[in-house]
Amino acid sequence: MEIIKNPSAPYPCETALILGNFDGVHRAHQALAKKALLASERDGLVPAAFTFSGAPSKGLPLCSDEEKARLLESVGIRVLFTF
Repeated sequence: MEIIKNPSAPYPCETALILGNFDGVHRAHQALAKKALLASERDGLVPAAFTFSGAPSKGLPLCSDEEKARLLESVGIRVLFTF
């Protein structure tokens, strides 16, 4: 998986992008990833996610940034943009 922290320039490929905190990558997150995968296969795009580093605004994080990346990769996301 390619991880791009604090992106400041356009990504060189078109993406099927999902957006969220993805803390824990539960079933709804997996469903979003599946839609991105289907769109990427259909339209020749790169499946990607845009997420945020660290704890959510309320409470403690359910997983580390590294675990989040691993979980998203396990459901087919190939590029992770993170702030």
